[in-house]
Amino acid sequence: HLPSGRALKAFVEYCCGGTSSNHYEYFFDLMLKNDSIGEIDIVNFNATLDQIKKSQIAYDYSGIAGSFFNSMLKVYSDSIKQISLNEDLVFAGGVGQKFSLLSQYLAIDLNRNTYISHSTETTLEGLALLSVNV
Repeated sequence: HLPSGRALKAFVEYCCGGTSSNHYEYFFDLMLKNDSIGEIDIVNFNATLDQIKKSQIAYDYSGIAGSFFNSMLKVYSDSIKQISLNEDLVFAGGVGQKFSLLSQYLAIDLNRNTYISHSTETTLEGLALLSVNV
């Protein structure tokens, strides 16, 4: 379990001042500039944000956004490599379903097909897909 949705929300709010759809769009634009402040711990994101706020990079929003995305991509990619065979990936719920940019970059990084579920019952759909493959 990765707290990526909560982490994303916290970083968007910090860098953009809110969490409306416009704030997310602006954060994604910052992210795509691919600036970097180094690796970010997205699992312990509150502690990471506290450190950033007290540092010289506190206002490097483009670098923070770029590093956040690259760190999230790395955590997802490493986790998938550890637990998954070379099969297609279905994002059913959470940030993977709501944040299509993540699945696009993971597809490239892992050289796999990715699909985003459109179901509102994502947990049940995920379990159903798992049961078919068991």
